[in-house]
Parts: sequence; structure tokens; C-alpha cells
Amino acid sequence: MIKAVLISLVLLAAPPQIEDIAFTASSVKRSELPDDFPFQVLYEGFAILNLKMENRSSEAWTFRPEEVEVFEEGGKTLDRAVPTDMAPKLMKYYRGSQRGIYGEGYSGGRPTTQEWEQVPTVEPGKSSGTVSVGVGSSLRAVLEHYQVQEVNLAPGETAEGFFYLESNKSGGKLAGSSLRFQNQMSIEIP
Repeated sequence: MIKAVLISLVLLAAPPQIEDIAFTASSVKRSELPDDFPFQVLYEGFAILNLKMENRSSEAWTFRPEEVEVFEEGGKTLDRAVPTDMAPKLMKYYRGSQRGIYGEGYSGGRPTTQEWEQVPTVEPGKSSGTVSVGVGSSLRAVLEHYQVQEVNLAPGETAEGFFYLESNKSGGKLAGSSLRFQNQMSIEIP
């Protein structure tokens, strides 16, 4: 009987309290984006939050992005955006490109002025051009790479990633908005 009670107590041990999780969010500006990130997302009705979390408890804890809600200063809920919704809106910046996101000869990092001038774009009044399927896949892959994922954090572990929103406000324009996690923790976005 005593063994059964002890096993029950172990099985009923409470998960880490939300207070034991260090959680920060900041609105990302264009200048803070990684070199290989398609910055045009900020001009296509999307905003980016950088989420950082650290498990300061003695138990494992799971972060799930679907449990995050973001509210503008007036209380309006901002919808989450996902890479499969974002990549098609970015394709117009890469029409005519058959050689990847930044074109042939691009070696990585932020493109030089000369490399950037070689990136195919659409000019007003011109035909729409063609789009390589590989470019769309590349864009989605980059967005997914930086996106915050569901993660199980052991005690002391940290995780970080981008949380995409459908919003024309980005950078400092999201200041004063708030983020709520698991209907428990609410933090203000600086």
C-alpha cells in the first residue's frame, strides 16, 4: 500500500510552474535579421518576434508555439503566420530566378550592392516572368529554419526562434503589444 501511494505521488508530480520559465520577446527590426533571411517579409504584411526561453526549474518543460497569443496595444489579437503562407507572398521578389534566392555566384551573407543588383525583381508594367519551384522551397526552408519550434527543454536549457505574425507593424511599431503564453504568463513587448 505504501509503495502504491509513493508511485502515485511521483506520477502526480507537478510540471514546472510557468514562473520557473524565463521568457522574453522582442520585435525584430530589419537590421537585426540574419544575413540569409528574406527581409522582404517585413514589407508583405508580416512582423517577427524573437522569442527566447530558459527552463529554470528542476523538471523538463515543453514549449508549444500554438500556445502563444499576441495582442496589440489596443487588445486586438494578431494572427500567427507560418512559412507556407509567407513564402508565396515573397515569390514576386525572385521572379525570373532559376539560381536560388540571391542569384548565381552569390556566396552567402548579406549580398553586396553588385550581387543585389543581379537579383531578379519585378518592375511595374513589366511581365510577371517565371518563378522557379526551387526558389519557393528555398524561401520556405529559410523561414522554417529560423521559426521557433516545439521543444522539450531540460532543466537549464534554453531555446530561441522567430515567431511570425500577420501584421503591418514591425520593429518598434509593435512596442506596447503583449504576448500571453498558456493563458498564464503575459509579457510586454519592448
